[in-house]
Amino acid sequence: MKTKVFWQQVMILTLAAIISMGVFIIFSSQVYRTGYPLDDAWIHQTFARNLIKYHQLTYFEGIPSTGSTAPLWTLLLSVGYLISENNYAWTMILGLISLTTLGWLGEHLFRRISKEYSSVIPWVGILIIFEWHFIWAAASGMETLLLADISLAVFFLLLNQKINWFLAGLLVGVGLWIRPDALLLMGPMVFVFVYDVWKKRAGFWDAGKIFLGVSIFVIPYLTFNQTVSGNYWPNTFFAKQLEYRELLAKPFANRVWTVFQQHIVGMGILLLPGFFFKLWDSFRKREWVLLSFVIWWFGFLLVYAMRLPVDYQHGRYQIPVMPLFLLISGSGVYMIWKQSVGRQIPRILSTAWVISIILVNTGFFRLGARTYANDVAIIETEMVDTARWINLNTSENSLIAAHDIGALGFFGEREILDLAGLVSPKVLPVIRDEQGLLAMIKQSDADYLMTFPGWYPEITSGLVPIFISDQRFSPAAGGENMTVYRIEQD
Repeated sequence: MKTKVFWQQVMILTLAAIISMGVFIIFSSQVYRTGYPLDDAWIHQTFARNLIKYHQLTYFEGIPSTGSTAPLWTLLLSVGYLISENNYAWTMILGLISLTTLGWLGEHLFRRISKEYSSVIPWVGILIIFEWHFIWAAASGMETLLLADISLAVFFLLLNQKINWFLAGLLVGVGLWIRPDALLLMGPMVFVFVYDVWKKRAGFWDAGKIFLGVSIFVIPYLTFNQTVSGNYWPNTFFAKQLEYRELLAKPFANRVWTVFQQHIVGMGILLLPGFFFKLWDSFRKREWVLLSFVIWWFGFLLVYAMRLPVDYQHGRYQIPVMPLFLLISGSGVYMIWKQSVGRQIPRILSTAWVISIILVNTGFFRLGARTYANDVAIIETEMVDTARWINLNTSENSLIAAHDIGALGFFGEREILDLAGLVSPKVLPVIRDEQGLLAMIKQSDADYLMTFPGWYPEITSGLVPIFISDQRFSPAAGGENMTVYRIEQD
């Protein structure tokens, strides 16, 4: 690609990302105020702030922790605290870069799998940037899109005629520091390597390059976790699975649907026929490398269906694989549209189909902005405001038991017993046992419990609330108001 065209496309995609994120942020400021749409974002902010403040990856001063699922994201966020204690602007800039990168990678990966597409204007990248899930993720303060970027970058490399195996392995290793899910990228990488060996395009030294590239980051990652916590994986890897293990009792088909359904909330539903058409065409043309990417996509969802079948927060665990689904599906739609040239009725129908996809994406963009604004309002009124109340109305040496610790850790500035087990791994054996949790709360001499009453009905039924958030956003969404209880020791 010519340098001038490259920078033109970067500028167009950056402008698209600024507009899309800007609309979401403006909506949130009008509904209540700006912030993050989930409490976990404040966990990252707490780790990032403490990294600069204490020069250690810790949630509590002096206690190293593997409670951050994304240490690299924490490191990137921490740069902002070198400039200002208000890290919101820097966090949004990181989200903007992630979203722009996603658009660029999506555009050029689409060109690789749809060879007839050669528009100077990056239409596919623009469409991706205005997909509401991705904007929500970019403005969420989370690492979600960074993993999506890594995944598309790996696939982009694997579609090259001459593959840089060291760089591909390096990206997988880096991805592990973003989320453990990145290790699943080894599946398509190994497949493509074996395929290239069979085609006599790769050999022994290339295997060494992959191993070296992966090891540079994977070995320090595993060593860090093992040294700090005694496990090779972060606390969150175990805590989330234990917390939601009751969902594994559901029929497997239901769990698969749970982790897939967010793919078709938006333009994905109209793209679905294109997905199956592209699969059929790839089988027919024996495009095994591309099909290995689809297997990765399906395998990723399958792992979540088997271990963590949740779709809350708009499927944020599945968002990293959505771009590939949309690109494969979009390629199928584009092929059908191209094949309709010269046939009046098919051309009219396929053009109407493409226009419908654009219109649906535009409609969900507006709905997504409202959804994001309400999500931010819920976190700000229930978690952030309650944490600030605790900071102002409890003694500095108080111990707070809580399920949602993000805003509490950042604003509360109190010692915390984390009932979700993310930074208090001792909770994990009794994480779904309310009586066991209550016993641990009292044994730990906790002074207060901060929670939504419905999270722990057995525990909260015997406690007297001393603070209840009275904001409307959570009840209007079918939730509850955050409540603080005083713990009376026996």
